[in-house]
Amino acid sequence: MILFLTTLLLATLCHEFAHFFVAKMVKCPIEIVSIGFGKTLFQFKHNKIIYKINIFLFGGDCQLKGERVYLKSKDAFCNLTYKKKVYILLAGCFTNIIIGMISLLIGNLLNNYCLLYFGLLNIFLGLGNLLPIPCLDGSCLVFIWLVKFMGKKRGYNLFIKINKIALKFWIIINIACIPWIIYLLIKGTL
Repeated sequence: MILFLTTLLLATLCHEFAHFFVAKMVKCPIEIVSIGFGKTLFQFKHNKIIYKINIFLFGGDCQLKGERVYLKSKDAFCNLTYKKKVYILLAGCFTNIIIGMISLLIGNLLNNYCLLYFGLLNIFLGLGNLLPIPCLDGSCLVFIWLVKFMGKKRGYNLFIKINKIALKFWIIINIACIPWIIYLLIKGTL
């Protein structure tokens, strides 16, 4: 269990800070970087960015200016070029996949179980985040693609419909996985 939580936390840090660094490179202001969800345990502000550590360390968020609301500011996420938005969104996923592949290679060469586990978790996180499911990077990619090719109003309306269907599908998959996760936890393999 400790190995799972540690590797998940490290993989999440790599993922969120990849978004962070690419957003900085394309000059998109960052508002909040948080690791975990739920109640905030610790936070501080540095250079106008709020950094948070939350109680449930599963996942994270790099919230950009204008990502969730439309702003007229030129540097807001909503007004960036399509390419810049894609770069920011794919940065976390590609970072996890690359780190995962390198960890698998080194772990295999050294016969190191921890590196193999870290590699697999990173690859799973990177590929999983590409799924068009609400709150994941793949969902945002679908949204910016729909807006680019269908216009803001039609793209947004279609995105809402897709998200409702995807969310139901995601909930069913997660409920179906609960017995398997409990089994793995009892067996001590997670």
